[in-house]
Amino acid sequence: MTEARKKIRIFFSWQSDLDQEVTTRAIRAALRAAMTTVEKDYPVDIDLEEATSNVAGSPYIPYALADKISKADIFVGDITTVVRLTGQTGKSLPNANVTFELGIASAELGWNRIIMLFNTALARLEDLPFDFDRHRISKFNFSTDANSRKSHESDLRKLAHAAIAQIVADDPKRPRELQQVPPEQIKKSRDIENLRWFLHRINTAYLDRHIQEMPAYLEYSAVLMYEGVEELQRRSDFLFYDPDLTVAVDGIIANLRVTLAHNGQYRDTNNLVRQAFGRPGDMDLLVDESQRKAWDEIDAARYGLKSHLDRLIAIVRERYMEVDIDKTNPVFAKAYASVRSSLREDEQEAQT
Repeated sequence: MTEARKKIRIFFSWQSDLDQEVTTRAIRAALRAAMTTVEKDYPVDIDLEEATSNVAGSPYIPYALADKISKADIFVGDITTVVRLTGQTGKSLPNANVTFELGIASAELGWNRIIMLFNTALARLEDLPFDFDRHRISKFNFSTDANSRKSHESDLRKLAHAAIAQIVADDPKRPRELQQVPPEQIKKSRDIENLRWFLHRINTAYLDRHIQEMPAYLEYSAVLMYEGVEELQRRSDFLFYDPDLTVAVDGIIANLRVTLAHNGQYRDTNNLVRQAFGRPGDMDLLVDESQRKAWDEIDAARYGLKSHLDRLIAIVRERYMEVDIDKTNPVFAKAYASVRSSLREDEQEAQT
């Protein structure tokens, strides 16, 4: 039986102060391309809406905006700064309309349904007011340089696809859905959302293989998994109410970090995404003290990684049956397959 397709609305909040070619039009094109690919991966049909598009007559603009944003499933805002404050602070501000619409979205949709974009080719992220949580902002670099246009477009499409797909997969609850709900249920709901965010950045089967093959071999999938979860861990809102989840997740990240801390001890192989321990030509893997120390540290960390991963899986199965690891694993697998494909294309292009 075919799964019913769900209607998804994306509200795009754009500014008109900066070069539209590298902001609004570039983002709009990336969103439309991302929508097409997400529709292939998930049973959803996505509409892109802006300001008062598709609104009959001449409605009161703030009311129409609030109504459209509240009915949206995803909010995308270009918060690239457009004006610099006078004085010694050096702070810059985004477009006022975008900021207004972002405030509505945070109240109606919740931050987990919001995508904030910032073009670092036009402004400095560091100059944003402190109120903006930088860990939630997706940076992209899109300039007027014609030679870089193709790569800029590709990177922005990938960023948009990853962000939209994440929200579609997680389907986070809106603030109003969490009202009048017992505190313990709210805490569990939020733990489930953060747990899904974490699990979508790893693949337990790939981690098992990493544990089994290290220290002898290192695959690029482990590096990508670490980059994803480490970025997530730095977010101020990535917290668990369940202390056992905190211990397990922190343990996975900490031990994975150690297994990757000695990349200088690895050499390339004929496999583009796989490296081997030791220097080229060495018959013995452990020819000096630095190699022996690195090997021992990696070996100890992989056992720690195994222990925390097993504990996390047990917690999910015992307390969070709403989360299906068989459904979260394919999210990273698809992303990794895309990366491998891009690497192969780059290699073939370099050889021609």
